[in-house]
Amino acid sequence: ERYSAIGEISARIAHDIRNPLSVIKNTTELFFAQHKEHITEEDNENLSRIRRSTYRITHQIDDVLDFVKEQRPEYSNERLMDLLNAAKADIPNYPDVDIRIESSDASIHCDKDLIHRVFVNLFVNAVQAMDEAGSIVVRTKRNKQFTTIEFEDSGPGVPSESISTIFEPLYTTKQQGTGLGLSICKRIIEQHSGRISARNNPTTFVIEIPN
Repeated sequence: ERYSAIGEISARIAHDIRNPLSVIKNTTELFFAQHKEHITEEDNENLSRIRRSTYRITHQIDDVLDFVKEQRPEYSNERLMDLLNAAKADIPNYPDVDIRIESSDASIHCDKDLIHRVFVNLFVNAVQAMDEAGSIVVRTKRNKQFTTIEFEDSGPGVPSESISTIFEPLYTTKQQGTGLGLSICKRIIEQHSGRISARNNPTTFVIEIPN
């Protein structure tokens, strides 16, 4: 009962925080749009910091809400490249992070919104692990059984003693974040009858979804 109450309170707080965050984001964007002819390079950098900060908090709120509610998948055939590009476009621009997605003609049978959430989480996880400076490469391949998507980053890697527990709820090695993102990824991939794993040297998260 206590855990249930905590979950309900967390969801309510998350909803309450999301509204003023939207006001901050929309008001800032409107201000800069109205005064763009007077915007300096320093102003643009300040806007980028606001965008990244509001996105970071919004992403954590989404983690809490996604963890509390379990969405039933609605499947369709989706182009993998479209899904990856959409997820990349949905995160802020980090000037010191290079993201490369290797081309793929593969399609997967999935819930578009849920897989989008997985890909966004893995991009954000990699960016945070690299302290917002480094490179991310996404590779895909397909065999008779699985379509595989690999997210490789240039970060320091997962501590060897923790690699078997990183998908557990509330596990995190970062000072920011909820520790829910990877457990949400695992749940969604398992809903698609797939599996997700991690390895080091280099740090790589591997998703396998049945064809």
